[in-house]
Amino acid sequence: MVNAPQVELQPVGRATGGRLRRRLLRVGLVLAIVVAVLVALVGSSAIHPDRGPSDSDRTARIAVVGPEGGLSTIAGDGTDARAYPLPGVAFQFPAWSPDGSHVAAIGRDASQGSVFVVDDRATLTTMAAPIVAAGNPDQGPIYLYWSPDGRRIAFLTSEPNELALQVVSADGTEPAAVIRRGQPLYWDWIDGSHLLVHSGGGGLDAFLGEVGVDATEVSPIAVALGPFQAPGISSDGRYRAYVVADAAQSASVVVEARDGSARHATAVLGASALGWSPDGAQLAYMAPAQPSSLPVGPLHLIDAGSGATRLLLDEPVLAYFWAPDARTIAALRIVLPSDDNVVAIAAVVPLGARPIAQSGGLSLELAFVDVATGTIRSERPVRLSDIVVRQFLPFFDQYALSHRLWSPGSEAIVLPLVDDAGAAHITIVPADGSEPRQIADGVAAFWSP
Repeated sequence: MVNAPQVELQPVGRATGGRLRRRLLRVGLVLAIVVAVLVALVGSSAIHPDRGPSDSDRTARIAVVGPEGGLSTIAGDGTDARAYPLPGVAFQFPAWSPDGSHVAAIGRDASQGSVFVVDDRATLTTMAAPIVAAGNPDQGPIYLYWSPDGRRIAFLTSEPNELALQVVSADGTEPAAVIRRGQPLYWDWIDGSHLLVHSGGGGLDAFLGEVGVDATEVSPIAVALGPFQAPGISSDGRYRAYVVADAAQSASVVVEARDGSARHATAVLGASALGWSPDGAQLAYMAPAQPSSLPVGPLHLIDAGSGATRLLLDEPVLAYFWAPDARTIAALRIVLPSDDNVVAIAAVVPLGARPIAQSGGLSLELAFVDVATGTIRSERPVRLSDIVVRQFLPFFDQYALSHRLWSPGSEAIVLPLVDDAGAAHITIVPADGSEPRQIADGVAAFWSP
């Protein structure tokens, strides 16, 4: 709702009677036109958000992994680059703290893998000591995710026969503790001290439940789990989402209130990838159009309150990412038809397994989809860096919880795009279809809140 502007009417001299009424009517007509225009502009999705980068996008920062694995940050407009050198250490997939002040990243040297945290507000670009040093490079940390209050970092370590979910204080004052083991293992933070954990896939050892950081299983959900990876909690904490299977192994996406007051189930034909809108009103999911174990297919939306579903994008989607304003989804689509793509998809997204993919055989298009109308705002072919194709895209539903591709103002996403010579460049890709711009060289990048 737009409030009418407050206009102080100045004295109109000795105008009386009809003249005064006519002047007041003209003033009222002008005000009505102004209000109508404002309402139309604010309510129109056609102009959003194509007015150039917002101030938040200019001042927000981007964490970058360079071509050789170095860690740095840079402003969204490509200025104020800050390097955090650590000789002999290669970093991957840096994640910003919720307040945008710190960056956590996994670093590996010849002897071990560690979790590092750096204060990006510091005037001197010095690298902090690791808060966790765990195992050799093959058995160290492989993924991390800040708690919503910024006090803790949950991370996965690769064990000889399974994965371990550990939690450590972000300042390193409290040691890391294992709170769950399993293979595979995914989670979403409920609040600063509880997580919704899915481990063991859909097998006999499968587990889905709310787990405290002290390893107490607060609320196990006793269901036969279907094929999916990361569960989800809505931003307001009211709803959770996961996939179940019935006795005949038919799968359904479940959206339910955590207090038990509502539950909606939507049948799907195979593996699904789930993602809540930032406002918590809708759940996006993609599932195959025909029975399949690959979570690749059309993109749908479920209304959290009513359970109503609608098709948003009727094309084979490999990954998708909500804009912070919940009005646009960036979707990576498979370019068809091509037998090479079928082979590449199978290599890239084996559910529950570590992927080995050849990115050169996978043709992708990036489409920005208007959530309200389902129309394509813009689209373009893209070629992504190998590390993103091999390690990020197969588990995008988990990474989407912890790592931000979108700018804070929802104007653009950041991607490592590969040129014709095979070099990867950190590139800002506007949602409105305007020309992308390179801001650095690198193989991975993520925007701060």
